[in-house]
Amino acid sequence: MDIDAETLFVHLGKRYEGVFAESPNLKVLDAGSGTGKPVAHILSSAGHSVHGIGVSKEMVRIASSQVQGTFQIADMREFKPCAPFDAVFAVLSLFQLPPGELYSMRFKFSEWLQAGGTLVIGMKKPWMSHYTKETFFSEEGWRRLLADAGFAVEEDSSWLFSGKNSEACEVQHLFRTRKVEKVSTAESFMNYLKVKDMETIAELMEPNSSILTLGVPNNGVQGLGSKTEEFDGPVEDLPFSTGSFDAVLSAWKLDSASSLEKPVGELVRVVDTSSRQAQVVLLQGAPDSEVLKLLRGVAPAPFLNHQGSLLHSASNILADHSFGNLSFRRIHAHFEFLEQDRSERCKKAAEVLAGRWHKRRSSVRRDSSGTYVPVGTTFLGEWALN
Repeated sequence: MDIDAETLFVHLGKRYEGVFAESPNLKVLDAGSGTGKPVAHILSSAGHSVHGIGVSKEMVRIASSQVQGTFQIADMREFKPCAPFDAVFAVLSLFQLPPGELYSMRFKFSEWLQAGGTLVIGMKKPWMSHYTKETFFSEEGWRRLLADAGFAVEEDSSWLFSGKNSEACEVQHLFRTRKVEKVSTAESFMNYLKVKDMETIAELMEPNSSILTLGVPNNGVQGLGSKTEEFDGPVEDLPFSTGSFDAVLSAWKLDSASSLEKPVGELVRVVDTSSRQAQVVLLQGAPDSEVLKLLRGVAPAPFLNHQGSLLHSASNILADHSFGNLSFRRIHAHFEFLEQDRSERCKKAAEVLAGRWHKRRSSVRRDSSGTYVPVGTTFLGEWALN
């Protein structure tokens, strides 16, 4: 239907209030809040605690002056909330992201939300009667993207929006979804892997005096000091006695396991659970990993398991072994190809991917010896479970 701005905003306001009518005082994030109107204003007026983020200093100033809530200058791609939200709104703020970053954002939205939380996404085409260079998916494409990140679409609506200029007609489309999953979600690569946040892990394990590391990149081992023992063999049968260490750091070792009970059980076995500092830290690729996305094209499942599922399943096993204080943290890592010429860098990366494809095609058996060990890592970030 063809409606003007006032009618559209009133309609949106009623829809938002209707969705949250039975849940007052929710913590809501407005990602790309602009001037704060209409989204943040509508939600704040309904009694919710609103936090808005945006990249424009002037827009944040305007929003702070006319909407009750907190607003900060922040890029949603780098934003790290202090606590989870009950709802996240991203209305007309995603279209400028390239596909890779948009692929990542949907998982970050899931990370920011409480279980059962609401995600509302609004998009449109064109902008003020002009088509611009931006990412565009069909309604069905958005449904698939959201479903892959653990969201169930509960409502979607469209309007033909007319501004004061009758020529400026835009199709507005709104998705209201609910988070239905708790977790949104190798060898040939390890020489290129650089973990930028290794100091974060080093700080986490600073109290430990004896650490077993498995599959950790060289720059990571150095960051842990001299109190480590390295082992790069199969996790399913560790050559260490029970309780030999007070901590284990396992990096990208769960991808090829047909069942997690054995490898995670082995990690637990070699940890001295009587120590107050006992901990197990698992590093796996985040669900939004670009590298995993590429690798799935050359080594389809089950050879590359869903990373969010791996960590979620591992957390349940650790809990069964009486490990508490389980938490997920995002760390940052990337693969670095040092060839000066861009075409040479691309060629090297392609060779690595092609190697994985040929292993897949030649039916190399995946077994406990590590003959075929896919990688779980990312250009955009990793997840750590401890």
